[in-house]
Amino acid sequence: MANTPQTGDLIPPSVVRSLTDKLYERRKLGALEIEQMVKTYKANDEDAMIRKVVRALRTEFVESTSGNSRKGGLIAMAATALGLGVAVNAYLDDVVPPVVACFDDPDHKVRYYACESLYNISKVSRGHVLKYFNPIFDGLCKMAADPDKSVKDAADLLDRLLKDIIGEGSRFNLPKFIPLLSARIHITIPEVRRFLVSWIRLLAQTPDVELIRTLPSFLDGLFKMLSDRFDDIRQSVDLTITEFLMEIKEIQRAIALRSPPLSGTESELSVSPGTPPSPIPALGFGTPPPMASTVADAVDLRESTAQQVTEGPSAGTATAAAAEATIVHDAVEIAPLSTSVWRPRRTSGVDLPPLRLGAMTKILIPYCRSKDEFTVITCLKWIYEFLTLAPSQLFPLTARILNVILIQVSSKSQAIETASRKTNRSLQSLVANISRPINLAPLLEVVSSHFRNELVTSRLYALKWILVLHAKSPEAFLKFLEILFPPLLKMLSDPAEEVVRLDLEVLAKLSANEAYFGKLMVSLVTLFRTKKHLLEGRATLIVRQLCLYIRPEEIYCSLAKIVEVETGPVFASQLVQTLNLVLLTAPELVEVKNRLRALAEPENRELFQQLYSCWCHNETAVFSLCLLSQVYQHASNLVLLIAEFEMTVNVLMELDKLVQLLESPIFMVLRLHLLEPKKYPYLFKALFGILMLLPQSSAFTTLRTRLDAVSSTHVLQNIPSASEVPNIGQHFDFEEMLEEFRSVRTLHSDFSVQQRLEAERSKLAQMTSAAEHPPPVSATSGNISLLTPTTLSASGSGTASTDTTTEIRTGEGLSGSGSTASPRAERNRSVADEGVVGDVAPVSASSVPGATQPSGV
Repeated sequence: MANTPQTGDLIPPSVVRSLTDKLYERRKLGALEIEQMVKTYKANDEDAMIRKVVRALRTEFVESTSGNSRKGGLIAMAATALGLGVAVNAYLDDVVPPVVACFDDPDHKVRYYACESLYNISKVSRGHVLKYFNPIFDGLCKMAADPDKSVKDAADLLDRLLKDIIGEGSRFNLPKFIPLLSARIHITIPEVRRFLVSWIRLLAQTPDVELIRTLPSFLDGLFKMLSDRFDDIRQSVDLTITEFLMEIKEIQRAIALRSPPLSGTESELSVSPGTPPSPIPALGFGTPPPMASTVADAVDLRESTAQQVTEGPSAGTATAAAAEATIVHDAVEIAPLSTSVWRPRRTSGVDLPPLRLGAMTKILIPYCRSKDEFTVITCLKWIYEFLTLAPSQLFPLTARILNVILIQVSSKSQAIETASRKTNRSLQSLVANISRPINLAPLLEVVSSHFRNELVTSRLYALKWILVLHAKSPEAFLKFLEILFPPLLKMLSDPAEEVVRLDLEVLAKLSANEAYFGKLMVSLVTLFRTKKHLLEGRATLIVRQLCLYIRPEEIYCSLAKIVEVETGPVFASQLVQTLNLVLLTAPELVEVKNRLRALAEPENRELFQQLYSCWCHNETAVFSLCLLSQVYQHASNLVLLIAEFEMTVNVLMELDKLVQLLESPIFMVLRLHLLEPKKYPYLFKALFGILMLLPQSSAFTTLRTRLDAVSSTHVLQNIPSASEVPNIGQHFDFEEMLEEFRSVRTLHSDFSVQQRLEAERSKLAQMTSAAEHPPPVSATSGNISLLTPTTLSASGSGTASTDTTTEIRTGEGLSGSGSTASPRAERNRSVADEGVVGDVAPVSASSVPGATQPSGV
């Protein structure tokens, strides 16, 4: 390099040639000359000359475009610092920045010498070098992942020295450092992560550095590291955040108690006056190497185990490169981070401001949905602790916390599920005990969104939260009922029975409001009408569960009023049948049954009257209601009315079930009444009436056996006087009740006839369409058709086919003057009307000449 006039005047040409030489030994000699020059200027108090030399080294060497000049300049900078000793602190602004700038040099050897130079400068200046901590830290962060091993080793040595300097108690500008840490914490390179975690742990345990208060600035990156693919990083981060959590708990408890917490012994927590601070031994950074007082000492540091070699254009051997690119120190080793022992710092509960746990929780919430199990468990643990330590800070985040809990409570991981349930209990306790008003809207929005969760546990916990919120603010809850009712009603179709049970409890609690109780009953009836599978499979469960939380009398009376005016007779009959079966068999309705057996009380008679009007939709149900209420005379009259209408298969099946119930403990009192034929003669008449309605089946045999057992053959001949029979009829207008029953049954009968007519019309339309578009028939096959009475009637007096035909009689008799139905077919007709297929017999078309359609079709 050409010497400028300024350089030639300050630094002799021979020294310049040595500093720019390719050989390391020549550059080393040049650095020794610079050291002697600086010492001479220092001894003569020539401050201006020292500054000129430093600036000349910076501009002409360290910032030179020549690689050898940069290397020589870096060695000379270190020599200058060693020559000045502690006086170098006055020149650090000119010494440190150019050296740090070389951390980004494209030549790995220059980066190596920059680390070596700054290492020696830092050993001399000690805590004063922390003024430039941010750029130094940033450079070390990059060199932690340097591709060259020698550079990484040199950076590691410098990193240890800086940690020891901070451990000595040197002042550290934390607010200035945190933005840099926040920016670098998201780097995913493993070496950089290890570097960052080591610094965070050091600063967290440094007494004069309140790193805990800046935790929200870099907590996000720490939790991101918990899912790192390297176990050592995960373990280091876990230990670090565990220490942070312990310190948070200590500080919060100190704030709560307003007194310093005593942790550990005084010898562990304080240093005796006059004792110089020492590095934290627990971190295991080892003993720093001895400070070099001269350039020769500094060079000996790298020569203690490296063989001296010469540099030159042809010296490209691996040995030379290793000697060029290796820093050796006195066996400094880093102990594993996991061996560190956390020691709580001494805090003042009086002056400590609260930690920003709310801000930390906002950071943690997204990580509760991480795919990494350990990360989720750790986040839930932190949130649980925060709910205990500072519930008021976390209260505004209740909805967001609840959302992740409802997600993770159904986790396949047992550990996550357990942590979620524990956190959920803590959150419920917070909501239940908080004194301030609760904004229900965001909470209910979160809860209702999980009604559609595909996992059963999440749906169950969402329903439990409805109960918690309703218990906390029942008045404020009212304005949300319109929104909540539809999804809650929809959950009655949930495939999980436990969800349905809890959903019914929620609906019952919400129906404490009278207006919504009526709405619930109407909604249930509508739901049963529109979803037949729900009526057949869940109606019994729904009614029984509701009776656990709402008075059964209220439920039955409300449903009876709604069903009484039901326009769909078939649906009304099915629903009444279900309600009647629940009434007779469910233990939840014992009190209702007891009231119906005691009609002497006016309120009980009113209950009977309300149920009776509804129960008329089902003849078996109303008959069993009269038996249960011991209105035997009216029951016997009902039997006669039942016989006036069509006896369908469904009616016979229901009567069969009733006979079986008569043999159960439900009607034990009725069976005992059979022992008093003079007192209850109409009971015998009613039961014998049922016996006459039943075909000779197992139910017929069972009932006949029961009646024969009490020798009732002469009972009906000994009807007692009116004074001997309990006079219940004086409280009811049974004639009017019979007329009501007759009108309802007439409605059902007409509806049944109309349904059959509609079915016949549909069949006729299908047959006509098929006749207009007949299917192709093979010439070798016979013409075989399936004829019903309707098709025969529709054929009129047309020409009969000579081919063999087959008729399946399905219930309607053949009408018209030409009908030739057999006597056996006539006997089957009444059974076929009820849905039973009749005889199958061959018949020709000529046997039904002039057949006409039944009247009314």
